[in-house]
Amino acid sequence: MKFGDITLAFDRTHIMGILNVTPDSMSDGGRFFQDGKPHLDNVFAEVEAMIDGGASFIDVGGESTRPGFEPVSLQEELDRVLPVLESINSRFDTLLSIDTYKPEVMREAVKSGARLINDVKALTEMGAREIAAECSVPVVLMHSVGGGHNLHQGQVAANPMRAMVEFFEQQVALCLKAGITKDQIMLDPGFGFGKKVPENIALMAGLKSLCSLGCPILAGLSRKKTISTVLGGRAPHERLAGGLALAVLAHQQGARIIRTHDVKETVDAIRMVEAFASDIET
Repeated sequence: MKFGDITLAFDRTHIMGILNVTPDSMSDGGRFFQDGKPHLDNVFAEVEAMIDGGASFIDVGGESTRPGFEPVSLQEELDRVLPVLESINSRFDTLLSIDTYKPEVMREAVKSGARLINDVKALTEMGAREIAAECSVPVVLMHSVGGGHNLHQGQVAANPMRAMVEFFEQQVALCLKAGITKDQIMLDPGFGFGKKVPENIALMAGLKSLCSLGCPILAGLSRKKTISTVLGGRAPHERLAGGLALAVLAHQQGARIIRTHDVKETVDAIRMVEAFASDIET
């Protein structure tokens, strides 16, 4: 898949590092956004650590999408992410992703150096597909139980995987109609977005069925509430081991991008599995 002048092969799993430029994100709110503006010294230190740890992407977001999140205005989101994208792009040689569902933010972020649009609403906002097509960069379409509009509430289908496949088939078709090519589309099953533990387990068990759609799969599992629920209660910073276990399972089920707060540890886990699986298979 081409990201500007960079081409990545998905014959191995890539790691996407999370950079939340917000005051209210689940586990790192305020670390990279203080006193009403991005804290660039902390941003640069984190980006350098993620690149050194093996991240292929840095995913920059200016609005929390945790359960109960408060939407921010268009201008506020632009003010949060554009200086960060521009500053990272001027200092580091890495692929930048913009985590947003607002079409205007997509357009301006790409102008500021983003080479991937990661949309938790699967480009369902008015005009999002058309702007994404104009930007001519790859996109990530995420599934939520609410169907793209309400991220954390909605009726869980009797067969979650069948419903998800149908959702993605429909969204991919709409993207193609808008001018986004198939080789620019990735899919994110949206672990935890309106899904409780049983749905997340079913989703992981059926993840390979998404691979049949012909698009690379991104899995965001880091520090999810499901980990805490299964393990009997864990604060976000105590969920590393559970997140690594899920990352390995997702990789084995066909995911080729793992989105995480814990880049170095996730890279180590995935590379070990890749090395041993290769020897075992041969």
